Amino acid sequence: MASSNSIEYAPVDGAEQAFPEGFLALVSHLHGRFAERVLDAREARLESIDAALRRGRMPGHPGPGPANDAQWNVPEVPAELRKPGIEISGPASITPMFINALNPGPEGERAEGYLDDDEDSAGHRLSD
Repeated sequence: MASSNSIEYAPVDGAEQAFPEGFLALVSHLHGRFAERVLDAREARLESIDAALRRGRMPGHPGPGPANDAQWNVPEVPAELRKPGIEISGPASITPMFINALNPGPEGERAEGYLDDDEDSAGHRLSD
């Protein structure tokens, strides 16, 4: 096991590229700061699921607070974000899908941007 601060992980070739200097210290700091809250939220979620499944009591809405009783003002969406774009979210191995995304639409228009969003369709490992 390799370690940095309080984080342990199996040594893998190239890990220094995935975990740049300072990254593990940041993760360790965030873990120390938020771990208790995460565990409390997980416990509350398990209790809520148990109440729903075993006792038929469905979860209610959260109580009043700034997130749900304050006045929300959303600024106008910038023009740059209103331009159409293309997002591909399928398997990275389907080449025709990528080619079709880059071709003009039926009216000859082309998207301003292209986002290859295939992270959910491919495996992620630090090693082969």
